[in-house]
Amino acid sequence: MLSNDEGKMRTALCGELRAEDEGKEVVLVGWTANKRNLGGLLFIDLRDRSGLCQVRVDDAARCPDIRNEYLLQVRGKVVRKPVANKKLASGEIEVAASSIEVVSKSEQPPSCATSKPGLVMLGSGGSGTASRSRRSWTPTRS
Repeated sequence: MLSNDEGKMRTALCGELRAEDEGKEVVLVGWTANKRNLGGLLFIDLRDRSGLCQVRVDDAARCPDIRNEYLLQVRGKVVRKPVANKKLASGEIEVAASSIEVVSKSEQPPSCATSKPGLVMLGSGGSGTASRSRRSWTPTRS
């Protein structure tokens, strides 16, 4: 596992990075919330307890196999995005990754989390009306 000069696993939290941090070298640790591969350019939404941060990988071929909910440690430089995402607190910046390490792999969750707190959507998915009728909302225990 990577560590910085002080032996810490991380130097910043994902949701706390702002435009003022531009140019800083950071080490982040978080879970993969989403991954987008744009033909050699890879974007990863990294999530920790403080929020989300976008990680940019310029050479996707050198990146390890990453799936949702994998725990990653990312080392990189904070850079300003060409177009800010006003929906995120850290939407003005992204981390240009110089190295990524998979700390822990995760099995694919059996159900899909929703935007409604405390609820998960059960069912086989798909887009047909037959699959829509089989879905049901079930409260989860906290």
